[in-house]
Amino acid sequence: MTFFAIDTSLVVVTINFSRRKWKMKKMLIIYACVLVMTNICPADSIVIPSSAFICDSGYDAEAYFYRFAYLAVYPGSTYRGFSAPVNLPDGARVTSVVVFYKDYSSGYGIIVSLLRQNLYHNNADFQNMANFSSSGSANIWAKAKINPISYGLINNGGYAYRMSISFSGAPAFYQDMAVKAIKIIYDPPSQ
Repeated sequence: MTFFAIDTSLVVVTINFSRRKWKMKKMLIIYACVLVMTNICPADSIVIPSSAFICDSGYDAEAYFYRFAYLAVYPGSTYRGFSAPVNLPDGARVTSVVVFYKDYSSGYGIIVSLLRQNLYHNNADFQNMANFSSSGSANIWAKAKINPISYGLINNGGYAYRMSISFSGAPAFYQDMAVKAIKIIYDPPSQ
């Protein structure tokens, strides 16, 4: 006779009760409860696609090249900084950032930063929450996970948030350095 069943998106546990092996059943019940509790509030994420970024200098038409949904710079381009807004729920905690990129240029690199700006200060200074720098790799798409995160607790009442991508140079071929997307992983706000 089945007395107790737990169904989560990851595991299904069914326990048959009988008088024998009661200690083992207690351990299974505790284990099943732990599985349920860890699955109640999983981490959430948002993905910022390359198409969401705009050129910091305002010269979008000459500065970058989109092809198959990635961001790159034209060879010889002098406008290499891009930004996109980040909108996370108030009270969420950023746990990591994942960058999907390609850097086949040995002389240049890609710098990706998650930044926040105080809404009540009279300056435009941004605080760096997370930072990634590439330094050339094989001619393949890669991903890099950035953690730990500084100032990870989101406070929309006091700060504005943005992602920044900077190319340290313009390689000979635009497809040598590119960013597909950036994924921000966060714990949802507590209720």
